[in-house]
Amino acid sequence: MYFIVLATFIIISNKYSLDIQNNISILIIFGFSIVQFIYAAPLLYYWQEKKMTRSVIGGWIGVALMIILNLVWLDMARSY
Repeated sequence: MYFIVLATFIIISNKYSLDIQNNISILIIFGFSIVQFIYAAPLLYYWQEKKMTRSVIGGWIGVALMIILNLVWLDMARSY
């Protein structure tokens, strides 16, 4: 899961030529993404072990929406 976030971030930073070291907003958004995954992964695992399928599906939808939102923020940060 973490590798997916890292790979996505690297692909986006290479595609859009983001200057990561000089743009603190990108670092804040990426750090926020990592914190979200650290929080969400054990929660989704717990729900899956308890056979709470509806919660697991909702959790994955929430994680996907947050990834999309963070990508939008990265794109907005790139434009400044």
